[in-house]
Amino acid sequence: MENTKNKYIVCLLSLLFPGLGHLYLRDYSDGIVFILGAGFLWFALFAENSQAMNFESIRSSIFWIGFAIVYVFALVHALVKANKISLGK
Repeated sequence: MENTKNKYIVCLLSLLFPGLGHLYLRDYSDGIVFILGAGFLWFALFAENSQAMNFESIRSSIFWIGFAIVYVFALVHALVKANKISLGK
């Protein structure tokens, strides 16, 4: 079994959808948590009467900040895990 994972693939998968990079790293519990969290945000974005696209609303700002935080955190977390795997920790 391979001991290292390609960090570029981890990064690409995490950018496509949070949690996919974790699944690539075989960290299924974190991957599922990130997928569910991002899935909820995507659902909230397209839900009926969503305030996410009403850019005059403070709710929209809160939503988009949360959306960015989830994506960035999932990306950084997956890259840190990939580094730990490549270093054998």
